[in-house]
Amino acid sequence: MVLLIAIVIGLHTPPAKRYILSKVTALLADQQISVDVNDLQYNLLDLSVGLQDVTIRAPQAPDAPPFARIARARIDLSLFALLRGRYVIEDGAIEMPTIHLVVDAEGRDNLPRPPTGEAQPNREPIDYLIERFDISNATLNYEDVRQALSVMLPVAAIRIEGQSIPATLHRVDINGGGGRVRFGEREAPIDTLTGRLAFDAGQVTFEQVRLVGLGSALTLAGQLTDIDTSAVADLSLEATFDAARAARFAGVTE
Repeated sequence: MVLLIAIVIGLHTPPAKRYILSKVTALLADQQISVDVNDLQYNLLDLSVGLQDVTIRAPQAPDAPPFARIARARIDLSLFALLRGRYVIEDGAIEMPTIHLVVDAEGRDNLPRPPTGEAQPNREPIDYLIERFDISNATLNYEDVRQALSVMLPVAAIRIEGQSIPATLHRVDINGGGGRVRFGEREAPIDTLTGRLAFDAGQVTFEQVRLVGLGSALTLAGQLTDIDTSAVADLSLEATFDAARAARFAGVTE
């Protein structure tokens, strides 16, 4: 018991945290994912982890902006479930994340990707449950230099809530808006983005995802099934357009 207590105390010292962080970043670097973390805090007794000032880059695009920045992140795991071989996130949050996907004139992007190689053997699916997870004050950016297209969309809140009875199911609520789309010299607003969807093993159900902007609205509903294999889509899309404003934005004169 004395040895166990000494090990636990030792793992919570700053040198141990720096060593563990260096090992984790080295493992990610082997997968072509560059991660820089300003501060790592964890508690092995309650399986909680906290991160601050996280930057994620693609090593193959050193001159591109970072793919992601996260101001703060926190996650609390269930020790009892982990002992039974299941990953259960009891509570978690990500604050002020910024995702910035860039495609340059040569078609190269800054998305971190594992190295290509021989096919990996089939593995058993991970048994997991996210009881509650919140993402707040996110910003999504997309730039395509080839098309002179850029999209910026703030997302105020994303909440994920899961249940395991009678079967594992996660529900996601999205609330965003106040963004814009720029195409060449033309610009259009994105007024709102709201969505409710659900996902479980191999299936995503879009209960309703609605995008409003430029006097127009798009509503998506339906399912994606067999995601792990063939990805079958059964989707419906309803749209109403302000033809005059849409034509001006698209540069159509007739």
